[in-house]
Amino acid sequence: YEHINPFPLRVMNVHTATRLNPAQGRIEVLTNQLAVPRTWVVDQAEVHTNESKILDRLKDRTFDPQRAVLLGSPPAISLDATGTSPGTATTRRLTDGTLEIQTQTNRSGYLVLSELFYPGWQASLDGKHVQLERANHLITAMALPAGAHRILYYYEPLSFKLGAGCTVLVCMIALGFMVTIWRSRRRKSAP
Repeated sequence: YEHINPFPLRVMNVHTATRLNPAQGRIEVLTNQLAVPRTWVVDQAEVHTNESKILDRLKDRTFDPQRAVLLGSPPAISLDATGTSPGTATTRRLTDGTLEIQTQTNRSGYLVLSELFYPGWQASLDGKHVQLERANHLITAMALPAGAHRILYYYEPLSFKLGAGCTVLVCMIALGFMVTIWRSRRRKSAP
């Protein structure tokens, strides 16, 4: 934290870290004063199609992740940056692990989540499925229209749906097979 630009830790909402201080022979707790919140809203986007350019920009000390988001393709929503905060995001974790995010914005922007961008994560905006985007090289963002919104961010991978479907299918086949055997035995034992 003290000698390097901790950009991955900063955008991943890491507030503290530990390290061994060999000179003193003890563990130190370091605090990252630049850590971002769990979710936030921005109204500026920079587009870089080259990942090394995104990483270079993240390392640049002039880049403020709470003001702009780095995207690999043009923004999905029209942005009008004015220099003032576009709005707020309040996050709470529900009992099933879903994040519930309440936003209030006075203009369109991007909701940025300090959560790894990974297949299977889904989001809904006011009950409607929305597309998630990879942002700042490793985290998640989504286009956010102006106004008050309720966003649910949850994990629902396709593999889970396929597995559940296969399980139901196999159970139905097994049940059908058992009924067929039972009927066959019943016919054989009837006089």
